[in-house]
Amino acid sequence: GVEELSAYGWGLTRIAARPVTKALETGHRPPMTTEYDPDIDAMILGITPELCESTLIGLTAFNTRYSYAQQCRLAEQQVFDIFNTFGLSSSFFQFNLGGTDMRNVVGQMTGTAVPESVVIICGHLDCTSNDRYNNAPGAEDNGSGSAAVIEAARVLSLHLSELTIRFITFSGEEQGLIGSDFYAQEMLSQGQNIAAVINLDMIAYTGPYPADMHIFSDPLSHWLGSLASETMITYTDVDTITHYDGSPVYGSDHYPFAIRGFPAMFFIDGWDGSDWYPYYHTTADTIGNLDMDLLADVSRTAAAMAAILARVEFGLDYLPGDANGSGDVNGLDVIYLVNYFKGLGPVPYPIERGDANGDCAVNGLDVVYLVNYLKGGSAPLFGDCR
Repeated sequence: GVEELSAYGWGLTRIAARPVTKALETGHRPPMTTEYDPDIDAMILGITPELCESTLIGLTAFNTRYSYAQQCRLAEQQVFDIFNTFGLSSSFFQFNLGGTDMRNVVGQMTGTAVPESVVIICGHLDCTSNDRYNNAPGAEDNGSGSAAVIEAARVLSLHLSELTIRFITFSGEEQGLIGSDFYAQEMLSQGQNIAAVINLDMIAYTGPYPADMHIFSDPLSHWLGSLASETMITYTDVDTITHYDGSPVYGSDHYPFAIRGFPAMFFIDGWDGSDWYPYYHTTADTIGNLDMDLLADVSRTAAAMAAILARVEFGLDYLPGDANGSGDVNGLDVIYLVNYFKGLGPVPYPIERGDANGDCAVNGLDVVYLVNYLKGGSAPLFGDCR
């Protein structure tokens, strides 16, 4: 019954089975501010309103993404498959709630220099409504945030980064931040270094007002809130309403990280009063109510923040399928040819870079491996799917 109370302005979350302790300070502190970077700008301009809408249409095509419904499992699988097409290392983080097995979906770009430091871009995939088992489109809450995670993953996956970037969609949020709570506790138990958490929840509604975005951060994360505000101002025309709170603000999936001492902030387009989304938790939460330009701008901001924090390396990019280094996928580009002969056409994002036969290794029929061998090389630069 937790989601019923949200209509009355209340929020409940599950009390952790074990005491919540704080993550230790690692000494790693990414930059608080940023100057304009043309490489970042060029990268994030690949996130367009049209592509955001297409991604959001795919998410809302399910009759419901209510956490307890089987359709939510199908939506989780869809996000997993999308992450795979980007060449990410994809996995499910499974947990059980009330006898139902649910899954957070995780896609990872492993860092080239400091892989143990992790930047997370996240949003919850599940939704609810007044007919939650049958009709819960959840376009704003939170198809918009999930679409932003996917779009950020799409453009960032074409580059390398010094730190690890992890893209996550959570389930069980509407039941009290359950999926993120389980995940944050596991990260704490493992002693993982979570350098920053960028959470996106309800980010595509403007209503009758000019486009603006609320940014929330707690004392441990004020530097991250400052970075979010400056990044949005630098790369978009969206106004920011930045809240530097005295303690973690409940309400979305940043919270389980923040209370455990991980730097975490979140974006949301409305907070109270007349600014609040009028179709919240109803069957009328559909794409037609939303602003795709705003969704694209917030998605760009999240991707730009990750590029700054994880130190994305520009100029070292690899075009999947470009075996001969021509900058295109034709001629001797073997992945292009393999996909063509398989009837797939010029697929721009093969499942694993260099893994032509899908066995998650670079040997045997893996043509990039063979081409490098015949050229006198020992292994392909992007052959090992790990």
